Amino acid sequence: MPDRMTVGLKRFGLWAASFVVVIVVRFLLIFTSHRVVSRMMPKRRSRIAHPAMALRVAEAVRAVARLVPGATCLTQAFAVQFLLAVRGYASDVQIGVKRAASGEIEAHAWLMSGHCIATGGSPAEIAEYVPLAELPLR
Repeated sequence: MPDRMTVGLKRFGLWAASFVVVIVVRFLLIFTSHRVVSRMMPKRRSRIAHPAMALRVAEAVRAVARLVPGATCLTQAFAVQFLLAVRGYASDVQIGVKRAASGEIEAHAWLMSGHCIATGGSPAEIAEYVPLAELPLR
């Protein structure tokens, strides 16, 4: 069983990596399109991450995204996708829309790792959106 120091260092490493990836993805989305960012992801992997691992990565990304202005759901979904891909796991960024109570169209992105919604909301929240695009790792 790993000691507290080892667990703490691994957690710090994940959060540090998450911070760097969120910043890079945010800048890429400012200067390019989501299609370009999707093509820049590591090659598709066939393994599915254990839900606990995918959620742990997503938690780190959500936490550091609060420190990065404009790190929206799309930025976070791509960041989690990248961090899972470099560990050899497949995932899909999905984009959907819904009509808000005000009548405006709202877009949202989330990340699926297997059947687990790693980031982007609960199954009930995601069900409100009509999927438009799925951006799997290639």
